[in-house]
Amino acid sequence: IEPPMEQVAELLTVAREALTNVARHADARAAELDLSDDGVAFRLEVIDDGRGFDASAQSAAGHHGIANMRQRAARLGGMLEVASQTGRGTRIILTLPHRPGVHPGDQRMMEREA
Repeated sequence: IEPPMEQVAELLTVAREALTNVARHADARAAELDLSDDGVAFRLEVIDDGRGFDASAQSAAGHHGIANMRQRAARLGGMLEVASQTGRGTRIILTLPHRPGVHPGDQRMMEREA
């Protein structure tokens, strides 16, 4: 997988932020990082088996990690998903389209029409 350098920098930054959150807050025994490319978008997943949290709750003061990751994703036309449940770990998924500004679902539709 060879993302453009601009995206490599963002993927690494989000991976680092997510793993830092695991180390600081999750009390996890293990974390897994996966980077894939479906031909339309790069997908980074960071999964841990830690304590999890209520993803719908507002972040505590001074905790900006997830908000920062969302901003990075949005800046490149991507999306950040957070799935977590108390006691069941956390999954962070960053999707970055190959063509900034084109949502991966829109890109797939354009390819089918071509």
